[in-house]
Amino acid sequence: MALGVVLLLDSRTNEALVSLWHRLESLGIPTLASQTHRRHVPHVTYSLLEPDVEIEALLGAVATLPDHGPTPLSLQGVGTFPGGIAWLVPGPTASLATRQAAVAAAVRRAGLGIHPDFEPGTWAPHCTISTQLRLEQLPALVEACHAILPLAASATRAAVIDTGTGRHWPLPGVP
Repeated sequence: MALGVVLLLDSRTNEALVSLWHRLESLGIPTLASQTHRRHVPHVTYSLLEPDVEIEALLGAVATLPDHGPTPLSLQGVGTFPGGIAWLVPGPTASLATRQAAVAAAVRRAGLGIHPDFEPGTWAPHCTISTQLRLEQLPALVEACHAILPLAASATRAAVIDTGTGRHWPLPGVP
């Protein structure tokens, strides 16, 4: 089990991204709609914790963060990480980076381990589309994504998500 602190997107953006997932699936490209537990929701991950972090400890850590309210995002392009991971690229903003750094600091103050890729200064904001993309599928994925980009969005809620099960715990505000 891995726990993540994530931003959840406004309903219009959520619907657009779920529709994108279904379009890609119809092209034979696996997306989060069909992967693992099939309970994925579109999101931008602030932090992924090291394995074996207790949910109560993480919830306590992020409960200390102030609610900064919704944050605007602009999904601008398509990116990939090694291992077949494809994602949409939110345009970088100082606010988003500051918010992510505050989440990481709260997690570290609680003595919880953050995956190295999610440390401030290393973190790449992303909205995952697929974790099983094959290289030959990349052109079709990019074409389908570019049909909806750029996409103005808003992160209106936040949650802690168990990546292994899809279970989530809504946060009271948006750090």
